[in-house]
Amino acid sequence: MEFNFNCEDALGCDIKGFAILEGTFEQNIRQCFKLHVNGILDLMGEQSSKEQGLNIVKTSSHKFFTSHDRIFIKADKNVVIGFLRVGKRKLFLKDENNNYYNEEPTSVIDFYVCKKYERQGHGKVIFLF
Repeated sequence: MEFNFNCEDALGCDIKGFAILEGTFEQNIRQCFKLHVNGILDLMGEQSSKEQGLNIVKTSSHKFFTSHDRIFIKADKNVVIGFLRVGKRKLFLKDENNNYYNEEPTSVIDFYVCKKYERQGHGKVIFLF
């Protein structure tokens, strides 16, 4: 997804174009880039939900920055290629005796690679980052 500003600078990407955002650390984003980062998360989250055919948006700047989740995001200059959002979620599981138990594993909350960049290995690289 293309933006009219340098996404790598706004997200604080490393030399390979990757950034890791921490939900509860919104204050670590430089003030001059907060609106850009919020816009990136909101648009990418909307696009992700649309492509998955969901009725709700799973990732927005508000939802993310009020969570303990992490977002791994890849950008190239003024383009955001994709993102992976992970976080701990309570799950009710069954054991081999059909007894329920509760776990809180790290789970994939949302994942999206822009259509233009699909099937080029970007999703795999984001997961492996």
